[in-house]
Amino acid sequence: MKFIVELALKNLARYKRRTIITAIAIAVGLMMYIIVDSMLIGAEYESMRNLRWYETSSARILDSGYWENRMQLPLDKNIAQPYRIIEALRDEGIIATPRTTFSADMILSSEDFGEEGNLPVLITAIDTKTDNDVFRFTDTLIEGRFLQPGEDAVVLGSWFAEDLGAKVGYWVTLVTRGNGGFYEAMDLQVVGIVNCPNPNVNRTLVMMPIDTAGDYLAMEGAATEINILLPDSKDANGYLGKIQSIIDRSDDNLVVYSWEALAKDYLAIAEAKRGGTGMILFLVFIIAAVGISNTMLMAIYERIRELGM
Repeated sequence: MKFIVELALKNLARYKRRTIITAIAIAVGLMMYIIVDSMLIGAEYESMRNLRWYETSSARILDSGYWENRMQLPLDKNIAQPYRIIEALRDEGIIATPRTTFSADMILSSEDFGEEGNLPVLITAIDTKTDNDVFRFTDTLIEGRFLQPGEDAVVLGSWFAEDLGAKVGYWVTLVTRGNGGFYEAMDLQVVGIVNCPNPNVNRTLVMMPIDTAGDYLAMEGAATEINILLPDSKDANGYLGKIQSIIDRSDDNLVVYSWEALAKDYLAIAEAKRGGTGMILFLVFIIAAVGISNTMLMAIYERIRELGM
């Protein structure tokens, strides 16, 4: 073993220039691997964190019948007394906030927007006092102000506002169906515009106070979901069993879902991308291996006579 090591060291010392070139090839290959891998892992981590901070939260409580019909956003599959559940969660040190999500047609007037038009939108009605305990929209405001309780107002995502040509002070009309099937129209003023690190939110966000939405939609204090903030740790899913046991006491037939369940489609895409990035890292290894192999072959062919091959 000692002989082999000494022979290898002598061979390295004999061709210093070639040794340096090979060492550089190995170093560059490892450096590129570390840089690319770190960037990809960091980007994936940031994407998942932004998903929790601005869309799904860490976990969400829904009526047991809501999940199967979630694409229709049914208002009748709701949580009748959300604040009772939230209070029980807070007693256990778990922060939560209610939201109501529904679809509507947004009607634009020529007076503000220059021409009339309408488009389908997704409305998120929030508790203006507690929503920022779970989500992080306060620091993303770039124009106007945030929502206040009970006002007829909306906050828009920056990309969505730019596409519409909307500005703070403009008015929009939302036409939707309330809890019970009746049609309702809401005239709301744009009071703020937010720009957050989540592009999907910037592209689609229309946010209004939950008490205002409840009055128009006849929700009678109900909400379609309760969003929960959990620690950013690997043990966060361990809280789900505890939360389920808390909500089981309410006898409201509720179910808690992790953010992974809520973002299943996103995670599937992320997994597919991970396979593509693996190919990039493989190519980096190939580049380094070619440099090393080339040096080794040159050394061997130059010493065929000496080795007696």
